Amino acid sequence: MKRELSETYYTASQVKARLGINDSTLYNYVRNGDLQHITPPGRKKQGYYLRSEVERLARELDAFFATRRKQASIFTVATEDDIPTCVEITKANLGNVVPDASSGLWYVVRTGNEIVGCVLVFPRDREKMKRVLRKLEKLTIEGPEN
Repeated sequence: MKRELSETYYTASQVKARLGINDSTLYNYVRNGDLQHITPPGRKKQGYYLRSEVERLARELDAFFATRRKQASIFTVATEDDIPTCVEITKANLGNVVPDASSGLWYVVRTGNEIVGCVLVFPRDREKMKRVLRKLEKLTIEGPEN
């Protein structure tokens, strides 16, 4: 019987250790229906928790916290080593329509060390674009007139 309990159920102490929670959080999980507290006949307080429910909740909590970790994305000029990845991204989105890598200015969006997006800018006047990028000339942005 004891072995069957350990394979199917957790005690409150085991649940708290597995989920990294305290008594009040465990109580809230039971009250909110996230975990079922099972009390065998003849016992008033000591109960058990289905191991499968605890493991499901542990997976859900792990997934929740994994998606909450934020890492800043950075928009920057692509390096020569970035160009093959940019070409892959472009092919994945446009098919085999990939402009010549030297025909424009590539920029990448990085999250950590991973390139998550890229932009290719085609300058109308290549020399003017170089002057703007070197901050030798000011770029003016024109919009539609109201």
